[in-house]
Amino acid sequence: MKPEIRTALQSVGCAVAFNDGDLLREKGAFVPDMLLITSGQVDCVVSEADAVHYTVGPGTIVGEIGFLTGQGATATLRAVGPVKALSLNARSLQRLRQNSPTIAAEVLRHLATLLQERAAQNEALIAEVEGGSDKIEVVRCSTLDQRRTAQRVRYDVHCLERGLACASADDAEGIITDAFDVTGTSFIAFTGVQAIGMMRVNAGPDCDESLRRFHGLSHDADAAQNSTIITASAIHEAYKNAELFSQFIAAIATFAQASDATRLCADCPPGAEAHYFALGFQRSGPDAPLPELGLSVPLILTALSDAEIGSG
Repeated sequence: MKPEIRTALQSVGCAVAFNDGDLLREKGAFVPDMLLITSGQVDCVVSEADAVHYTVGPGTIVGEIGFLTGQGATATLRAVGPVKALSLNARSLQRLRQNSPTIAAEVLRHLATLLQERAAQNEALIAEVEGGSDKIEVVRCSTLDQRRTAQRVRYDVHCLERGLACASADDAEGIITDAFDVTGTSFIAFTGVQAIGMMRVNAGPDCDESLRRFHGLSHDADAAQNSTIITASAIHEAYKNAELFSQFIAAIATFAQASDATRLCADCPPGAEAHYFALGFQRSGPDAPLPELGLSVPLILTALSDAEIGSG
């Protein structure tokens, strides 16, 4: 890494520290940042079963694959002794673009090269073939194309498959998009290259009063502040199963935890409650009509750890 790139990242990053043995990342987790190691050593475990791992030190960026592509973390990262690092998220890069556009372009080129090299390195180390085309993968949308795909899945499921008339649908573009897309984070489930479902989450404070009231958050500012709400969900009927719901909620729960949320709320159409109940959700109020979904069941999950909600 060029000295000017390191200096630029240090100017916008947020300092974090870890003790010996601490987890910086857990494989499969969805987190909104990457880390620049400034001191200490980090063990990167690519495959627990085969003990495939390598160690990196100061000046190394880790967690960039998940941050840049929207995938879950591709390795478990553990501190070897005390570690100090800088947390770099989308706002950090936005500040860098505003303050030093030329350096920001250099940083993005460096990250693109690093992404390609790290992905190839991990593949070579694992040296095993990925699952078949029916394997389900959940991805956090991090690009405009991915967000457009999520909007298209919403349209295909609600307008074409279910035959609903949605006020926020754009029939010419074949998408559904609304104001919550601006502040929300979407996740897409793929099998091979086919998108089979999507879910979008918003922080409680970013939701309107009617939605907070639906989830019983309108008169509790602290509860709303610490909540993440699944504000959109669309899954093709043929793929609605326990495995897919488990993978979606596991991904969203890790993302919510990284945002310091203590509860996850969901707007659930009647008939789908069983999938959520199996993952630890509970009913939080009476059924009520919501735009796009129609009659909905308010649900809440307060145990956000993977161990409690089950693994994908």
